[in-house]
Amino acid sequence: MTYDELMEEYEITDICPEIDNDLNGFFIDICGENFEMGIFPEPDSDNENNFVITVEINSEEADLNKEDTSSIKKMVEQELWKNLHNDAEKVKKYFSGVQIFLNDELLK
Repeated sequence: MTYDELMEEYEITDICPEIDNDLNGFFIDICGENFEMGIFPEPDSDNENNFVITVEINSEEADLNKEDTSSIKKMVEQELWKNLHNDAEKVKKYFSGVQIFLNDELLK
């Protein structure tokens, strides 16, 4: 299954704003009140048929440590599976993970 087929069949592009809304309070706790954020799927650069979920955070005051980064990845992934319901098992084999950018810098 290609990236485009995945996005269309499982509506992953539509699920990402729901993840954003569901985790808003969680992100306020980590990033403070003043931040801009987007959550969206992208093709995996290592395997074009797989996908990653990208979390972009722009904030003057946020300083994410490894624990914060790990928590964000875990929460976003959990919300993805929750929103996919019965399709989660079908999609998991195409999922390469969550990547986080803070002020345009990829966090490891």
